[in-house]
Amino acid sequence: MKDLTHFGPLEEHARHAGVQVLRLLAPETSLVWLKIHDHVDRAQREAALLNASLPLARPVLVLSEALPKGRWLLGMEDARAGRDSACRRLPAESLPAMAGLLGRLAGQHISEVPGGRHRGTQLAARLERLKQESALKEAFKGLLLLGDGLCHGDLHPSNWLMEAGQPVGLLDWATVHYGDPEADLARLFAEAGFDLLELDTVVGAWQLARGHDLDQRRLLLYVCLEASERKASQEVVEKLQEILDHHEPSLGARPRKIAGIPITCKVPGASQIGVQIGVPGTSQGTSQSEKVAPDWIVEEASDTEVLALLEDLDQPTALGWGAPSAVWRFGRHACNLVLRLDWPDRPSLVCKLYRKPVAPWLFAMEDHLAGVLRNLHVPGPLLLGSGGWLLRSLGRPAACYPLLAGSPLRSDAPGASLLARALAELHACLDELPPVLRVGLPEFPLHLEQDLPPTIEDLNLASNELEAYSKAWAFLKSGLLEASSSLPEGLLHGSLNRDHTLLLSDGTLACFDLEKLSFGPRILDLVQSATYLAYRNRDEVPDPALWIHFLGQYNVHALLNRSEKTLLPLLLLRCAFEDLRHMREEGMPHANLRRHVRHLLDFHHNQKNLQSALRHYLGDNSVSPKRSR
Repeated sequence: MKDLTHFGPLEEHARHAGVQVLRLLAPETSLVWLKIHDHVDRAQREAALLNASLPLARPVLVLSEALPKGRWLLGMEDARAGRDSACRRLPAESLPAMAGLLGRLAGQHISEVPGGRHRGTQLAARLERLKQESALKEAFKGLLLLGDGLCHGDLHPSNWLMEAGQPVGLLDWATVHYGDPEADLARLFAEAGFDLLELDTVVGAWQLARGHDLDQRRLLLYVCLEASERKASQEVVEKLQEILDHHEPSLGARPRKIAGIPITCKVPGASQIGVQIGVPGTSQGTSQSEKVAPDWIVEEASDTEVLALLEDLDQPTALGWGAPSAVWRFGRHACNLVLRLDWPDRPSLVCKLYRKPVAPWLFAMEDHLAGVLRNLHVPGPLLLGSGGWLLRSLGRPAACYPLLAGSPLRSDAPGASLLARALAELHACLDELPPVLRVGLPEFPLHLEQDLPPTIEDLNLASNELEAYSKAWAFLKSGLLEASSSLPEGLLHGSLNRDHTLLLSDGTLACFDLEKLSFGPRILDLVQSATYLAYRNRDEVPDPALWIHFLGQYNVHALLNRSEKTLLPLLLLRCAFEDLRHMREEGMPHANLRRHVRHLLDFHHNQKNLQSALRHYLGDNSVSPKRSR
């Protein structure tokens, strides 16, 4: 401490987690505390927080400077002077006020405070230490880490600043980050001895202060994690389980439903813009759109979503760009709400609000693939003001992406060649994925999704067609049971087709909608894309020549082994059955279903001819397969 003696006599107050805290015994100025950080980034994060304008009390930063050996010094006034002594345990009666303070904190924007890009890694490490809590680990696998609120991260009782028993602020901001506010509230309950009787009051106080809904099941999962780490009593654990059983699943497990009730959304500048329905092109405007009167008092859930999303995007922790000059709703997206947003002085964006389950690793995966692929462009999510990729709107996750200019991929030979090259590169990415992105990546099953074939008895088919249909199903099931295990694996898109791609002006193929991303035999993804290209995207008129050309081009970039080539005709039949199942679920007319069944029977009848064509165009090699799981 020789380099600090010029401040006067010092004593060490605490030392923990790469931080040393010193107190001046005879301060001559307002400077009372010195904090020496071993990690510069933590020190600068804390300094940025203390310099920001926030609606709560905290230490006043007096100095911030570098020290030798890569350390950093922060000097502060004594924030506890004239206030209550430090708490030993958080009093239950103060929890609502503390939650309100955290709610106000969650909505603040500090650009120097980074987002929790490594939150997933940190959470995985916490879960790994719970050796006997497999059910809790499983529950967290489906948890989508949003990272949309400013969090303190260390709500120890001694870090609260209290006046007359009420919370007014916080100390020790070295762990401040943008994370899930529910994790901060869970720590609050843990430090209060898991007083769950205050749950509804605390949640209500946070929501009132923040102006946002809180995901209570997410909060309960974090409380369960805290209880497990702290070895809480069996009574607490049983009570938590009882409460969990009465809450619907969290984001990432099932989307919440929104009632179609009248809601007034206050959108800045809303009177100057209107929501337009249609499929926008790459230029400003389209004749296929219909203007919606901007009365901003709506009853339809879809319009409620649009207006709420616009309001949330205007927050500093999201874009903070103000109201867009034009809003387009992509009409062809039924599963999720997808908007195009235009500003006069900023780049146009696509914003996607998810109405269905989303994999926790999806956005980190998009960001990773955006930087490693050469022949396939994956647009990565836009980094928001929170430092993360996601914002929360009406209880659902949303992300923004740059608007891509291009044209649809054509279902012809040049289009097939581009798609085959891109797919081969995507498949090859599996072995290069960082370990954190492999966690939770689902496996695409080789077996059939259902034990029974889709029903066709109501389609008025001939008796010989019904018999042939049963034989085709039996042939498929027995063939899949005998399928070789020597099938190279890959990173699978799950639905790479014309509707999920765009041909950019430089000739590069772009792809989006990676929600079905998985790993498994690459041949499954290949056949799926081939079916879209040479059948479904051609008004369900099969083009065997295009199918063979696509497979041949893939074989140029990623050599197929003998097992894969043998399985190709069988997997084409498998894809036809699964497509029929999806067509029934979509409620397609019986005429379309009958036509598809007859094409399916043709695929079965021509198995040998397809196999001969494959041997002729692809060769009959005996290349050893790559490593498979």
